[in-house]
Amino acid sequence: MKKRFILEPVEEDFRVYAINSHAKGYSLCWKINQQFKIDLERVSEAVVQNSVFVRYNYKSNEGQEFNVITNRSKEGYFIPDHKAVNYFLVVNKKHNQKKLLEELKKNSEILFAFELELEKSKYTERFIFNDT
Repeated sequence: MKKRFILEPVEEDFRVYAINSHAKGYSLCWKINQQFKIDLERVSEAVVQNSVFVRYNYKSNEGQEFNVITNRSKEGYFIPDHKAVNYFLVVNKKHNQKKLLEELKKNSEILFAFELELEKSKYTERFIFNDT
């Protein structure tokens, strides 16, 4: 007898902000660190289909987590649908989305920023990082 399993959609517990900036990743993260009083550090790269993408991470004691990941590598794009975007900021939902986006737009290193609509993206699973 065949068994059927039904996968129910999982609600994402994070938000993704697309950032366009001419700054190098370390410079952008340094400005974000100053702005939000956090400590983003470079961690292991994200690898997608043999493409390596630089990633910076910060975890607070209260459970707040920030990840900045580059969208471009020599081999391709992290999210091919958004080739004009340079970086993605992934933040868990334990934050004020409107205030965070307003603050990002005030950053002198950021040309523009907007929130991605994850329910419309076919690459949402790429934003889930397993650091444990």
